[in-house]
Amino acid sequence: MRIKYFLFGAAALLLGACSNEENEAPKTGDAYMQVCLQLPSIAGQRSATADDGTTEQGEEVGKDYENAVQIVSVILTPTSGSNPQVTAKANTGGTVSGDTYTTNPFKVSGLAASQEYEISVVVNDGTVVTDVENAYKAVTSADLSTTIAKKNSFMMTSAGPAPKATTGTDLTAYTQASPFDAGTVKVERVAARFDFKAQNTDALGDNVYKIGTDAKVTLTEVTLMNVSP
Repeated sequence: MRIKYFLFGAAALLLGACSNEENEAPKTGDAYMQVCLQLPSIAGQRSATADDGTTEQGEEVGKDYENAVQIVSVILTPTSGSNPQVTAKANTGGTVSGDTYTTNPFKVSGLAASQEYEISVVVNDGTVVTDVENAYKAVTSADLSTTIAKKNSFMMTSAGPAPKATTGTDLTAYTQASPFDAGTVKVERVAARFDFKAQNTDALGDNVYKIGTDAKVTLTEVTLMNVSP
């Protein structure tokens, strides 16, 4: 009798363990999330515009077509542990309010529960990327207006320290109506607009600029170059 009673008790414990595992929230899975972008034309960082349309010293004035958002690729990098990096593409047609753009809730696969992530984004790259470096592969054209500086589709990437966000213990709670809030990511354009105006004077001629007392240069054409190390 004792042996039968003992075996029955062991079976009950096993059934109880199985029941707990079935009720336990999944450690990884699909979830909806949302992210807000702080666009380059943030208030207080625009340079003043003079009456003649030129800008004073400071950051350039952002145009609407330079700050337009078409596609947002989101990269979530775990700050610790062995969970893999997660990438996703936000749905188009988010909400613009002043200098911020908030994505519609979008689905992310492979998100881990109770995990802190660094949030990075690449805007208007056209594809889902696995890291920021891959976003620059399109920069091979001599005419940047067809790639990273395309009107209404300027490429932008995260600027400054990456914000962090931590998922909850139950991923199923992140629905389309109540998505995981990834916070606000500041972004900047990877190409700068260079504005210049021809100087016409009888003394020097078209596009001729005086340097010092005796030297002068003639501006014949403009090209972009990166002087960063």
